[in-house]
Amino acid sequence: MADEGKDVEQGKSGMEPGTVPDDKARKVEAARPKKSIKHADHKFKIDAKMFQIPTYSMNADKDGVLRKKIVRISSAIIILIVILLSMAYHFDNVRKAKIVNDKIADVEGNIGKLSVSIESKRDYDRYQDVLKVLAWIDRGASLDADNPEKWGEFRTKYLKYLNDSLPVESLNFVVPNVAVDMVYIPKGKFSMGRKSDEKGGKDETPRRTVSISYNFWIARTEFTNIQLRQYYPEHITKEWHECSLDRSYQPAVMVDWHIAMKCCEEINYMERKAGRIPKDYEYRLPTEAEWEYACRAGTDTVYYWGDTFGNIGAQYANIRDSGSARLLNWKDEKDMPAEDGNIVSAVVGSYKPNAFGLYDMSGNVWEWCWDWYNPTAYREIPEINPVQSKPVVCEIEMTAAYDRRYTIQSVGRVIRGGSWGNIPEECRSAKRSSAVPELKNLGIGFRIVLAPKIVIRTKGKGESISEETPEVNIP
Repeated sequence: MADEGKDVEQGKSGMEPGTVPDDKARKVEAARPKKSIKHADHKFKIDAKMFQIPTYSMNADKDGVLRKKIVRISSAIIILIVILLSMAYHFDNVRKAKIVNDKIADVEGNIGKLSVSIESKRDYDRYQDVLKVLAWIDRGASLDADNPEKWGEFRTKYLKYLNDSLPVESLNFVVPNVAVDMVYIPKGKFSMGRKSDEKGGKDETPRRTVSISYNFWIARTEFTNIQLRQYYPEHITKEWHECSLDRSYQPAVMVDWHIAMKCCEEINYMERKAGRIPKDYEYRLPTEAEWEYACRAGTDTVYYWGDTFGNIGAQYANIRDSGSARLLNWKDEKDMPAEDGNIVSAVVGSYKPNAFGLYDMSGNVWEWCWDWYNPTAYREIPEINPVQSKPVVCEIEMTAAYDRRYTIQSVGRVIRGGSWGNIPEECRSAKRSSAVPELKNLGIGFRIVLAPKIVIRTKGKGESISEETPEVNIP
């Protein structure tokens, strides 16, 4: 029994498989500490998890610290970049401001020099310097947009120097209120129309000898944007192919015939009120004969510099050149200059003048004339002071784009001179063209004259005839 009890103590149950333990064995078994493999295994697993958890937490803490460091470093880098960019922006603004301030100082310096010159000169020489000052003032106003009052006071001050500018026979002058430089044109004769061997339209023939029996004045340049804005302050011309047409001293375009005449009426009102208009004269658009007479300036050639255009013509006129033709995908034409320096209209007076001292009579922009367009006018008009005062329904050319044209049946007003988008043939001294009076076009502007009023002579009961002439009264 003793051995049997020993077996019970050492074994799991102390009995052979299949035997039933007695009560004593059960009690001994029950009194022993329970060391089950299952319990111990469970405990081991718990310990393993406890071992793993601290290891994971330690790595997580390291990752968190690293992430915080990265965030702090990134934030510092971003802040540094922002500071550097702010400093660069600040210094760039300081640099730009210095450049602008230097330019403003240069403007003021030039105004100061011209002011001394103005005080020492008289009459037209003084007026020329005043025009230069006004141009500098406009530049200063564009650079210093925050001080419009300053530049406005400058402008008012120097415009007063023009108050004694009057149209006196044989002398040039400046229109005070609008600062238009007017050139004296003496009366005379010229050949109007094209030569028989000159390429051109039928409406330019027959060539006629025409007399202008009165002296008159014509603007040295085309009417500019800054001049037009005195009467139409909101006038703005949008860019064309990213090229500006709205600079102060570019010719005013997108102006129909009626607006051009309205400007003349405004000038008449102010100048007549000031007593600065000769008797029976008025500011208006030039007649077609006045325009061609002034354009030719005593020449009898195709252009007022010679019979060919080419690179010589590019010194006198801004037209379509080979460079802009390639850029804008336009047609290249014979006798076209290689490059004239501008894609669209140039600042007035940028090219050489004709013998009368007039700029841009060829090219830059077409110019409205007073006359109605008549394709057969040269067969009908008189030889002295001709003007077409009667509207004629005929084919009028319209443009969808400079290389896409069509015609309509309508009445039209004469336009002369050609533009920056035209080929050499269309910028000849004899070239005639027309447009409906309501047309606003990027290539059409105007210049003014001071000349005799156009009086319509009539027969019978007020019937207009084709031989109407301006009434002549030489001041």
